[in-house]
Amino acid sequence: MEKLERIFLGLIIGAVMPILLGLISFMVWFFTGQNPDTPLIYLVSGVLAGLILDLIFLKRWIDNRYAMPLWVVISIYVFYNIVLFGMFMGLPVLNVLLGLPAGFYMGNRVVFNSVPVNQYQAITKHVSLFTGFMMLLICTASAIIGLREEGIGQTIQSMLGVSFEITKPMVWGIVLIGGTLLVLCKVTLTGITMKRTIKASVV
Repeated sequence: MEKLERIFLGLIIGAVMPILLGLISFMVWFFTGQNPDTPLIYLVSGVLAGLILDLIFLKRWIDNRYAMPLWVVISIYVFYNIVLFGMFMGLPVLNVLLGLPAGFYMGNRVVFNSVPVNQYQAITKHVSLFTGFMMLLICTASAIIGLREEGIGQTIQSMLGVSFEITKPMVWGIVLIGGTLLVLCKVTLTGITMKRTIKASVV
């Protein structure tokens, strides 16, 4: 079980630098002329640089995965939220799933660091609220982008395959109700995952 956990978290931690440096390299290409012959060279160079860093430091990072400063953990979590948000062009639904690794990691972290049992509930609540707050920011960004788009009602209408017109008030209703449900799902998913991880780790 510990081996699988190391592999799972190792993949999450190890993917950060290749993705980050790949994106930075691509942005450098984008803002320095956009030569049509070189985007892949920039992208691959950044990814390779990240893989080299992984080759040097990843084992140490995995060995100290539960001793990492919280700001590093939070930065990784925020990073993946932004990446997933961008990959799906502002659609925030799949960001809910990031509650799973967040709850899994923090559940193992509190057990590994011998946090007193009477603090489990409070920490679980704080972690769940934080992931919910992150989801709220993602949903807000998605709403701002979507509501500023011309013809957003028609886009939603075609996505849902309905015959009636999607009006502006209906769009607002979808944004508010859908966003609220996504935030609640994220909080619940994080909390359940963390509680079950703690229970499994303690046993």
